[in-house]
Amino acid sequence: MSSVNANISETIELFLSNNFLLKTGNYIKTWLYWLDGQEYLKSCVRRLDSLIVQGFIAEKGKKLRPSQQQSPKEKLLHIGKRLKTSYEHNKDPELVLLLLVGNIEYLLTRDPDTNKFNVEDSIGKQFRLKCGIIIHKQNEGVDLVQLNDELREIYDQRSDLAHGNYNKDFNLDKIIKSVYSLYSFNKYMINEYIEDRVLIEYLKDN
Repeated sequence: MSSVNANISETIELFLSNNFLLKTGNYIKTWLYWLDGQEYLKSCVRRLDSLIVQGFIAEKGKKLRPSQQQSPKEKLLHIGKRLKTSYEHNKDPELVLLLLVGNIEYLLTRDPDTNKFNVEDSIGKQFRLKCGIIIHKQNEGVDLVQLNDELREIYDQRSDLAHGNYNKDFNLDKIIKSVYSLYSFNKYMINEYIEDRVLIEYLKDN
């Protein structure tokens, strides 16, 4: 196999595995002839096309809402770059965790009023609540109590890593476990943004 074909095969394998598209069989090297895969990719393109042509919404006489600071296309490109960076640095799970949490914060959380709240605590609460709403909408079978605990741990990890708080309980295996969950959560966020931009933007603004 030429180096070009090997790179293509590796790229497709990564795409399929990270999007849970490949469930049975070994279709990777013949994916162009895999009709189910082709239709899935085409449907994704159609969904994205309908979103990226939309602009931000400016309301006359009102300050631009946080969710309208960038267009859908700009948001998706920003998230895509961060996902690309996370794949390129998959040997550094701490960096990947920061990138993946950052994507969710970018789509869902807003700056709190620093005069009224503990900033870190306020953003953590936003993260758990808003992320939990979208995950449950995308996967109704999720246990919300367990999910809340997992999201709390993930955000605590994010805060510890961002501020260099490597305490005695720091555990790299837990970071790696969180990264696996965060890839799924990022997928849910992107799917929901494509399916229901209004809900994502409502959560961002409130």
